[in-house]
Amino acid sequence: MDFFYLEHLRLDWGFGNPNKTAALIVCLMMLSWLPAFWFKSSDRPRLRRVAFWVSLITCAVFGYFLLQTYSRGGFVAALGGGFLLLITAPRPWPWRRVWAITFGIGFLLLAGIHNESLFRATEGVMTTDVSVNNRLLIWKEVPHMMFDAPQGWGVGQSGNAFMQWYQPKGNTESYRTLVNSHFTWWVEFDWPRRIGYTFAWLLALALCLPHAKARWYAVVMAAIFSFAITALFSSVAEEPALWIAPLAGLGLVLLHRVARWVPISGPGVGAAVLFTTAIMGILAIIGLTDETRTIQLKKNLITVGEGEPTFRLVSAVHQGESEVLPKHFGHQARGQSNTTFEVMWPFASATQRIDRVELPLVYAGTVPTQCDTQQVAVILLNPQADPPENWPEQVPTTVVRGSFYKSGRSAWRDFVDASDARRLVTIPGAGTLLPNWLELIEAEVKMIDVKPVQP
Repeated sequence: MDFFYLEHLRLDWGFGNPNKTAALIVCLMMLSWLPAFWFKSSDRPRLRRVAFWVSLITCAVFGYFLLQTYSRGGFVAALGGGFLLLITAPRPWPWRRVWAITFGIGFLLLAGIHNESLFRATEGVMTTDVSVNNRLLIWKEVPHMMFDAPQGWGVGQSGNAFMQWYQPKGNTESYRTLVNSHFTWWVEFDWPRRIGYTFAWLLALALCLPHAKARWYAVVMAAIFSFAITALFSSVAEEPALWIAPLAGLGLVLLHRVARWVPISGPGVGAAVLFTTAIMGILAIIGLTDETRTIQLKKNLITVGEGEPTFRLVSAVHQGESEVLPKHFGHQARGQSNTTFEVMWPFASATQRIDRVELPLVYAGTVPTQCDTQQVAVILLNPQADPPENWPEQVPTTVVRGSFYKSGRSAWRDFVDASDARRLVTIPGAGTLLPNWLELIEAEVKMIDVKPVQP
């Protein structure tokens, strides 16, 4: 799949995402300065010159490739990593090398103007940009998502969780992640792993603080720092191959520390602990000061609303041509002050057995293959499979079907006729999709004599 900015083809080295290509290139740009740092103190002037020019030319070539990705996150990461190298580079700086670096930067700026990549870099700052605005909408909800789900939303569930329960109503964009690797994993992990993940990044930087015996540690620190920045602007860190370069550099640092007995910076490790604490504290302040929280996830159950739950949505078909609930069904549920219900998260499979609960179970499109004989009630919305065999006759079961939904009509009529505890409800004018699904469920729940579960 090709990606374009205006009429320009964005560079992709087989990752299926130019932002991931940019993340790799930025790391290689930083690591290309290893020869210059390694041989800076050499007593052979010719070797020092050759190492410098190799590093500069290699970095410039990778920089030119970076421009072809049109990745704004990559550009910011290059600036961040380059700044670290600038402030940690061994002094003094010969004027010839200063002019050479200046010429290299000028060359990249002119190239960026020529291919219009620098114009893309200003979008969202100088002008309004949809992708930037959407990112900000997502990111501001991260603290709330973390505190609404102390045990985490689950790996791979962050994008769907945002879409259903936090996305502004009326927005219809779909997300797989939170367009930020760090925020995605913060939301998906539980608190111990959130803290551990944050501390691991900061500790890696602390381990690479340059030492008098090893100034070249700064190059690895810049590579790790730049990789972390790229992961701020897109979900690039999910690509295992991108971890090879920064982890290889970190491995070299650790081996060198052990082999040469280079001590670890105590203040550096202390700073990592301090910054981890500060970051988690800021998230706590933001996440816990929301007085309008109506979403809570505990033990794979979302409670939507502030009252006593009246039913549990076990599973639903809400994507594709056969969707029974709207794709963003959670939008309808939020803000309904008179409705509180539970949602299994993630949705249960058709074969998963649900033990008896004091709430009606709702399946939208899916058909469970088994049911607890003591279950208080089951509601099936437009079931898209044949009726289950050996369904307990004593379990109150309501089948709700749209009048234009014809699949399995006779089979389900026979299923309902087989027991007095079963009902068939036909919704006039409705097809497969039931836009007013919440109202339908509420109406059916009111007909079931079940006491709500106590919170």
